[in-house]
Amino acid sequence: MNLKADSFKQYLAEKGITYFRVEEIKNEIVEDNNAQTNNNNGRVTFHTYVKVFGQKLPAVVVIDDSIYTVVRVQVIPDVSFIKNKDEFVRCVNEMNITYKAIKYYLGMDDALYLDMYIPGSKNELDGDLVIELLSAINSHLEQEYPNWMKLLWS
Repeated sequence: MNLKADSFKQYLAEKGITYFRVEEIKNEIVEDNNAQTNNNNGRVTFHTYVKVFGQKLPAVVVIDDSIYTVVRVQVIPDVSFIKNKDEFVRCVNEMNITYKAIKYYLGMDDALYLDMYIPGSKNELDGDLVIELLSAINSHLEQEYPNWMKLLWS
């Protein structure tokens, strides 16, 4: 486990926070033209959820050896059936212009995701900050989720 993920895991244990499930991805070495490449940078994923209007939206905190930590929430699991996809994409882009720290995107799996990147040290992660940001994301979604649902079902 990388140092940053280990520091977050220790933080969770010290604070008695139990609503995360840890998934450690073992390093996968890929050989390409006699060069070896590490495919996942020591990635560790902490699975949790964000509860919005009674819905448990899957969320992860992805920690690797880089200076970035990603907080990702699956806001809508499938948007493939939306009738007015152009309007939906326009709204996604509008949200990305409106909000500085939160970015939405449509995944290859037709889900709508929210990402927030946390820059920091390669060796340590501020657990309090991660929990505060998850709370901020929750507040944001409490405000915006009804708008997404209206678009989804209109």
